[in-house]
Amino acid sequence: MEDASPPKQGEGVGLENVRRRLDAVSAREARLDTSRENGVFRVTLTLPARMAPGPPTETCE
Repeated sequence: MEDASPPKQGEGVGLENVRRRLDAVSAREARLDTSRENGVFRVTLTLPARMAPGPPTETCE
């Protein structure tokens, strides 16, 4: 039997979980921002860039 009711609006539990995890591992340097405009839902994820300690490594080409 299929559910004919329209989909329910989410409560953002998943996005809040991601925000909390980012907060826990990045000391508030990372962010997850959301916006909705003209029917488009946008998520912007901002992560800090950090250099790894130690000597530089070669890259494969």
